[in-house]
Amino acid sequence: MKTKLVFITTLAIAANLNAQTQKISAEYSFINQNAEYYLFNSKEVNDTFNVYVKLPTNYTSSNSKYPVLYVLDGDIAYFVACGVTPHLLLGGHIPEIIIVGIGYGSLNAGPGGKNNRMRDYSPTQIPEDPRTGKANRFLSFLKKELIPFVDKNYKTDTTNRAIEGHSMGGLFATYALFSETRLFNKYIISSPTVSWDNKAIFKDEETYSHHNAELKADVFISFGSDEGEKFQPENVNEMISKIKSRNYSGLNLTTRIFDKGGHFTVPSEALNYGLVAVFHK
Repeated sequence: MKTKLVFITTLAIAANLNAQTQKISAEYSFINQNAEYYLFNSKEVNDTFNVYVKLPTNYTSSNSKYPVLYVLDGDIAYFVACGVTPHLLLGGHIPEIIIVGIGYGSLNAGPGGKNNRMRDYSPTQIPEDPRTGKANRFLSFLKKELIPFVDKNYKTDTTNRAIEGHSMGGLFATYALFSETRLFNKYIISSPTVSWDNKAIFKDEETYSHHNAELKADVFISFGSDEGEKFQPENVNEMISKIKSRNYSGLNLTTRIFDKGGHFTVPSEALNYGLVAVFHK
């Protein structure tokens, strides 16, 4: 079922200490122009996702096919992506793209919360949280349900598909890179939680390297220098070193450490520099 959201922006005007409000039509908001919203029922995951779609400005009048950026943690990151792309487009750094945000309609990821990122982004289950370890099902949702839906209903370039994830989302993007490499050809991996379950993702990387000499993808991996012990950025550095040591043919790897960047201050920077790196127009 397709639902188009109507956004109303309230503008407060102070006059003689009396506050007035004015409703602004959605057509004046860049983020809400050419934007659509879906409640997407997944059989693969047995859950409903909030899917946000942002189309290029001239999408309706153009015959072009567009690359697609799939954004994890879409309840936040979709709007960040919509916010950073205008300057990149203005500067000619990236092509026009379709942005697809995948969210839950909630930021509550704790026990009983509606946000199931811990379930969907973790490749392995940990004993202290039985919800976890369902990344394979979420990947199947992307491959068998969401991506075919987007390709069928929008003018997409099916050879040019990117995924972006931060933290646990970055872990999932890393998992996808080694599990379903050709589903995406561009990966923006921000501060990935590669320490998850005693660094289990390193086994996926090693298994891939034993069977493949090629990794045809544009990959951007980043983290902040001040993420601290909790987020263990040294493990991200280790993953980067592992990937570099393989000398994969076809791999275009860009890495970046954001000076004084913390875990919650780097996501927008990672999106900015990541988009430029993987699209390198």
